[in-house]
Amino acid sequence: MNDTDEEFNADAWREQYLAETTAPGLHEEAAEARQAAGYVTVRPFTAGGRTEARLTFPARRAWRAAEHKGAAAEVASLFGLAVSTSRRMLADGRPEGREETRVLLVTGAERQVARYLRALPRVLAGLERLATRAARQLGTWRRSLMTVLGGHLDAETPSTLRARARTFRSAVLARLVGFMRTGAPNPSGTDLRAPLWDQVDAVAAEVWAAAPVDPWALAADIDTEHQASAEAPELPHRDAAVTYRALVVPVPVPVVALAA
Repeated sequence: MNDTDEEFNADAWREQYLAETTAPGLHEEAAEARQAAGYVTVRPFTAGGRTEARLTFPARRAWRAAEHKGAAAEVASLFGLAVSTSRRMLADGRPEGREETRVLLVTGAERQVARYLRALPRVLAGLERLATRAARQLGTWRRSLMTVLGGHLDAETPSTLRARARTFRSAVLARLVGFMRTGAPNPSGTDLRAPLWDQVDAVAAEVWAAAPVDPWALAADIDTEHQASAEAPELPHRDAAVTYRALVVPVPVPVVALAA
């Protein structure tokens, strides 16, 4: 992969890492959770039944962190949560005025924020995976003989290709984020006579159809856990300050007569 291809997918290592960690002997869900954790870190604070979560987006490139932040804000809106930005603070506690571009504050009911936080890393991982496929599709198109013979690259330089690659990937990701709210159109295929970077909508619909990202489905397991927790019998315990649930299974103990 040359420098231009690397720019087509600046975080390609994430998908490679997922492939390596899902080798035999490792659980696929656990491996994906490790990968997803690299997109966002969370510091929640709960009081009075409401939660405020401070989300930080640690992507290597600032523009990629901004994309993750925008996607997180859109998902928060889908879950009915309020979002706000954070300002840098001086030593005396006064706001400095500059916005913390990698930070997003999400506020809402405790249960709803919990569902959102459960789904968000997986949503970001899913969106990034689809954007990666689109970026690789663009790289494959750029190297194809038909593209070269069609003259689509005649006026391009390595720097303009990198710019086009970044713009294309960001545009596809933005379409994918929008599909979570509106749904995606039926894939219509791409036009081989036109540059692929001018066909963002078609490529986004194509990769989405193969593996759509459903934030509500990704949050459903926390609803299952909540229901199971509510239905589990609570057993007495000695320390009133600590609550736990357990299963007590009687185990018969054999009685052996001792020889006189």
